[in-house]
Amino acid sequence: MFSTSPRFSTSPSDDAALGETALYEPGVREFVSLTLRQTAAATRPLFLKDTMPSSAALSRFMIWVDSVGGYLVCTDDEVVLGHPAKDSVIALPIRADLARRHAILRREAGTYTIEPLGKVSIDGRPLTGPTVLGGEQEIQLGDTVRIKFTMPHALSATARLLLTSPHRTEPRADAVLLMADSCVLGPKSHCHIECRGWGGDVVLFRKGEGLAVRASEPISIDGVEVVEVAGPADLPLGSRLEGESFALSLEQV
Repeated sequence: MFSTSPRFSTSPSDDAALGETALYEPGVREFVSLTLRQTAAATRPLFLKDTMPSSAALSRFMIWVDSVGGYLVCTDDEVVLGHPAKDSVIALPIRADLARRHAILRREAGTYTIEPLGKVSIDGRPLTGPTVLGGEQEIQLGDTVRIKFTMPHALSATARLLLTSPHRTEPRADAVLLMADSCVLGPKSHCHIECRGWGGDVVLFRKGEGLAVRASEPISIDGVEVVEVAGPADLPLGSRLEGESFALSLEQV
């Protein structure tokens, strides 16, 4: 699923850039706020119990993970899927023969439902109304778009959408995360973003209108080591979050 090519495009919409990974060099238009906390590795759990936050301030952003890929993150509790159009703003545009508003995914109290607005099937069964999704199912939109829906981590209500048909999202991403309170990146298969070769997990979680991070190893921003920060710290677009075994960047979209 992931490429280990040594180059990564700065233009997610460029068809030639799919799956290519290396250093990301975004602009500096705006920023995502982070709170950075570094504690002894085994003194407290990395994971948070998910609740369904009412704040939708984050909306959408990309996580670019070196040598792994790019991931579109949607933080709203309601996400519309459909065909991209200039006069229609939706959270998850898919370049395919779909209606502009084809289906709605909703999260409530850790449970996901899908409401068909166009032709939608779940595991081959056509839908006639809103349906609760299980832990792992195949969503089909129209006649050709296939999406694997999973909730890989037992301690997080965040879901992952993986296009298994030859279509792409806009912006182009290796997968889409419907982020509840937390997003886990790490070397194990139950992580929302599987990063083989990492020494441990990195957890991004929502705090107020921004993001916070916990890691099992020391981290740095733009080469400056972060030991402990009592309050929130801003991570400008273009900055990099790095550890001994990982590097990633965030870009708001």
